[in-house]
Amino acid sequence: MILPFAIDVKDIPILIVGAGCVGMRKIKTLYRAGASLTVVDPVVRVPEWFTGVWEELEYNPSFLKDKVLVFACTDNPDINALICKQAYKKGILSCNVSDSRYRTLSSMGYFIHDSVMVATLAINSSVKQSIKIKERLNDCIKKFPSSEGWA
Repeated sequence: MILPFAIDVKDIPILIVGAGCVGMRKIKTLYRAGASLTVVDPVVRVPEWFTGVWEELEYNPSFLKDKVLVFACTDNPDINALICKQAYKKGILSCNVSDSRYRTLSSMGYFIHDSVMVATLAINSSVKQSIKIKERLNDCIKKFPSSEGWA
């Protein structure tokens, strides 16, 4: 059963494997939130603004040591599943961005309006559908300048 949660990731040790388009979005979001990030990608070079650990290497299970969360963001679904399987065996929550194999964590799309976070989560639908719904909700809510319009 999937339950929605919000987590304060400040100083939480998180591993992100893959720094392509999806991985970089996760990196930027978690970095801004103050997470203690380790990024592993053999191709993408460390951005100037990044101050965490960036390993320009292939993934190795040793990178899981002492991590609380893992995001498998490579362009290879089988590698992502393997990473999440290894994390699962160690009791580490993991998000497989390719599919649901060994996924124990799903990150939500969200926006903040009037100090309220509104989040969407794809359960049995595509992430693209969840993003569309989030954008529609955001457009609707923007029509109200504050919570007064919801009374």
